[in-house]
Amino acid sequence: RVGDSPLVGSGAYADSEVGAVSCTGHGESIMKVLLAREVLTLRQLERCTDMSTACKLALEKMRTRTGGAGGAIGIDKTGSLGYAFTTERMAWASIEPGKTAGEFVLRGGIETDSLAFEEIVHVEK
Repeated sequence: RVGDSPLVGSGAYADSEVGAVSCTGHGESIMKVLLAREVLTLRQLERCTDMSTACKLALEKMRTRTGGAGGAIGIDKTGSLGYAFTTERMAWASIEPGKTAGEFVLRGGIETDSLAFEEIVHVEK
């Protein structure tokens, strides 16, 4: 079988008017609900005011319809990051501009609602 990753709308999806999402987890379930596309649909229809909520609702829909577990991380067109997962753990990381030129904030985690690290990095040109 082909995995969910290469199937448009399943493992990943992007729309310049909404944002982009990447998913991981039980591939059969992800394919059945087009998980990545579902996240962006929820965000686009403004049923969800942020990406984290869109990710959570899409994952709940997947669990209800298929019993499968997974995770999603996305960024909307404004640059707002969101993620959620129904698995025990999911590694995630993000990088955002800092307060000054050449400064970036790295964040990441693996447990639900837990920030494992946050580090300010300075990049010299």
